[in-house]
Amino acid sequence: MVKLKSGKNFFPLNPPSHPKWVGKNVKSREVSRMEETIISDHGIENLIARMKTYLGTVNESRVRKAFDFAKKAHGTQRRDSGKPYIIHPFKTAEILVEMNADEDTIIAGLLHDVVEDTTYDLEDVKRRFEGNVAYLVDGVTKLPKRYNSHEKLFAYAAKDKRVMLIKLADRLHNMRTLHFIQDRDRQKKIAQETADIYIPVATFLKLNRICDELKRLCSQYLM
Repeated sequence: MVKLKSGKNFFPLNPPSHPKWVGKNVKSREVSRMEETIISDHGIENLIARMKTYLGTVNESRVRKAFDFAKKAHGTQRRDSGKPYIIHPFKTAEILVEMNADEDTIIAGLLHDVVEDTTYDLEDVKRRFEGNVAYLVDGVTKLPKRYNSHEKLFAYAAKDKRVMLIKLADRLHNMRTLHFIQDRDRQKKIAQETADIYIPVATFLKLNRICDELKRLCSQYLM
């Protein structure tokens, strides 16, 4: 395993508590009141308010811009659950807030599937967001199948561990929604990858609650 370097003034690694799946030919299901809140402006305002509780100062317009860009980029895409795709990056960002992640990391969490799953590319992200956002997004973006995406992920994380935190948040939400995938073999494959790669990483980073939840979720598919 590549050793992850610790950056100065890095946020705490103790949170309080995927493969990407764009559903195809899935009938739209009723969107819950909570999901309506996420899709609306109320969702991002609540997220910003939570960020302020530990960051103090937040560039609110920048965070809103990231959310609006993600919503536009994912458009009408839906997950295997039939829910709007934007719910997944928003939930990823929420998990990062639970980790007390910094602003760039949360913005990258909102944008983490834009390059991989939409018509926008990394240059589009770079033009819109300064700082390390594009690097973080690039780090979690999968390579074509003929290449080893895990090697790329660990190489990027060796330079900036926030890449791995975004990936763990992404994987945690994907594991929480794994039951929506109908293919049992695919479920087991994803759960096994989580157990072999992401649980050890969460352990290494001392993300105990994430580690425990991933273990519990994996056990449902690897019995």
